[in-house]
Amino acid sequence: MAGLITIVSLAVIGMFICIIFFPKAHIGKFSFSTFYLSPLIGALCLLVFQIIDPGALWSKMTASSTINPIYILVLFFSMTLISILLDEAGFFHYLAEKTASKNYLNQNGLFLSFYILISILTVFTSNDIIILTFTPFIISFCLKSRIDPRPYLVSEFVAANTWSIILIIGNPTNIYLASSFDISFFSYFKVMWLPALLAGLVSFTIMRIMFAKSLKVQVSGIIKYSDKPLNLKLVLPPLIVLIICISLMAASSFLNFSMWMVSLICGGTILLYYIVYSFISKDAQGILFRAIKRLPYELIPFVLSMFILSYGLETYGIAGKLASLLADTDPIFRYGLTSFVTCNIVNNIPMSVFYTSVIASASQAIKAQAIYASIIGSNIGAFLSPIGALAGIMWMSIIKNYGYDYSFGKFTRDGAIISIPTILASLAGLLVTL
Repeated sequence: MAGLITIVSLAVIGMFICIIFFPKAHIGKFSFSTFYLSPLIGALCLLVFQIIDPGALWSKMTASSTINPIYILVLFFSMTLISILLDEAGFFHYLAEKTASKNYLNQNGLFLSFYILISILTVFTSNDIIILTFTPFIISFCLKSRIDPRPYLVSEFVAANTWSIILIIGNPTNIYLASSFDISFFSYFKVMWLPALLAGLVSFTIMRIMFAKSLKVQVSGIIKYSDKPLNLKLVLPPLIVLIICISLMAASSFLNFSMWMVSLICGGTILLYYIVYSFISKDAQGILFRAIKRLPYELIPFVLSMFILSYGLETYGIAGKLASLLADTDPIFRYGLTSFVTCNIVNNIPMSVFYTSVIASASQAIKAQAIYASIIGSNIGAFLSPIGALAGIMWMSIIKNYGYDYSFGKFTRDGAIISIPTILASLAGLLVTL
């Protein structure tokens, strides 16, 4: 027990240090993220020193069950591939330019339009992809227009991490927690539409008040927009496949078909299309190459390592003890608020993996409340501080590369003002729908 706690604690502390101080390592011209190294070393230590049973672990990881982390990774990577192909084909940038050009001189209209666009795209794609795609565009646009980027950057990040609640595909944490307990696409939506709506309305209202003064400033820069049309042969296939994929996921429980299998078939179909089309189009070849390069491969060792660490905590009864502490009155607020805080200590993906073990030990009477409340905490907790989600660290890095001063402290100050009322409103909505 002592050895397990020591290894898990050191793994989490090491991950935290890497995220804050050494997010990237460089070997010659090759660079890679470091956040997964400490959990990976910790997981290997548990296996090497036989603190956990490798055979039992392997059986759980390969079991034909919803908690299988491989199935969850397949679902996430398949959906991510479709979204990245759309991005590389210029679809998201095209929509951003059209939105900016129609509201160019009116900051209030621009702020609302960007918020709506990012919210809609987040619902049907993935919050991480939207954040990494729109951040460079927003900050470049604002600097060229000589307006303060802060309202738009904060709004983008908050929108992507509130409206990601509404569908199971909106965030990797949604996928992990909901899929682990065999929650169907439509069942998830029936519960989460109101918490997402309340989170969106409350957070937008707070931001609109916070940035009212900044949004009164007139736009003084001149922006030239690209008139280059979209290549429909590159954009329409992934867009159509995405629509089909979401529709089939919604019907998967009625068709008795797993969501991870739906996403794998759809992702494989669009991958095959781009491979074939690459033989006759250099543009398709370039898009496919960049999309495959952009896939977040580091999440594979990260999720699997955290699964192993969480399995160790579950095996020694630690997850069960925490479940007992959270099992008293108000499980929605207990799980929601503790997950909200915990993801700003260890990041929202490790939190979700660990809370899966905790919820598995909870009584059946409160299990649904615990699952959905933890999902809400994992999404909204992402904008309490940059530690809340990996996208927050990458978002801060992009901003820094553009020379804009938005510190860790400023992020946390803005995040606290917006996120605390937002999660309370969202959890209150969950009380209504459950």
